Amino acid sequence: MHYQTAIDILQMMQNGVDPITGEVFPKDHVCCEPDVMDALAVAVMALDAQKNQTAYSKTYRKNGQLNAGRPWTEADLQQLQALHAQGVSIEEICKQLQRRPRGVERQLALLERASSKDKAKRSGPRNSGMPWSKADSDRLIVAWNEGRNVLEMAKELERTPYAIYCRLEACGLIGPDEEPQQWSREDTRELFRMVDLKATTAEMAERFGRTEWAIESRLHYLGLRRRAPMMNGKK
Repeated sequence: MHYQTAIDILQMMQNGVDPITGEVFPKDHVCCEPDVMDALAVAVMALDAQKNQTAYSKTYRKNGQLNAGRPWTEADLQQLQALHAQGVSIEEICKQLQRRPRGVERQLALLERASSKDKAKRSGPRNSGMPWSKADSDRLIVAWNEGRNVLEMAKELERTPYAIYCRLEACGLIGPDEEPQQWSREDTRELFRMVDLKATTAEMAERFGRTEWAIESRLHYLGLRRRAPMMNGKK
C-alpha cells in the first residue's frame, strides 16, 4: 500500500467516516473516542513525514547526492577541510560527501572567510596573547637589568608594548600606575618636555601630583627610557 493511500484512509477515520462505505460513524464508535482520534492524527503525521523523507531520499540517491540540501554538521566540515587540504578535487569531494558542487564550493568559501577573519584577529607580534613562560620572563628581567626600554623589549620578545608593561608590573619591577586613565594629552606632552629637560621622577611626581612609581610606569609604557633621573642623580 502506498503512503498516500494509507494516509487518506486514516484521515477519513479521524474525521469519523467509514473509509469503506463512506458512512459517518455512530457517536459510540471506537474511532470517535478522543484518544483514538488523537492516535489517528499522530499516525497521519508520521506517515506524511515518512512519505516526504522517502521521496527526498529517492531523489538524491538517484543523482548520487544523498546529503545534498541537508545541513552541514561539524563532522562534515572537518572532513571537507581535510579533503581540501589534501588537494582532493571538487568532483571527488562531492562523491565522498554526497554533496553537489555548489554546496561544496559555498562551504569552502565560508571556511576560507572564517580563516581570514581568524588570521586578522591574530595579526600583530608573533607571541601576542601567548602565555608567558619562565624563559620569557627571564629574558624580560635580563633586558630590564640592561636598561632596555619597553619598545626594545617588545621587539625582542615579539610582544606588544602594553604586554611588556603589564609583565614588568606583574614581576614587581615597576609599580602600578595609580590612575592610568587620567593621563591627558596635555599631561603626556608635558611629561615628554620634562624628560627632555632631564627632570627627576620626584620633580615629575610633584608636577603631576602622582607617585614616582606612577611616573616611572608611564615612562615605561610610553617607551621613553628605562628610568628618569632620581632626585639624587642615580639612574
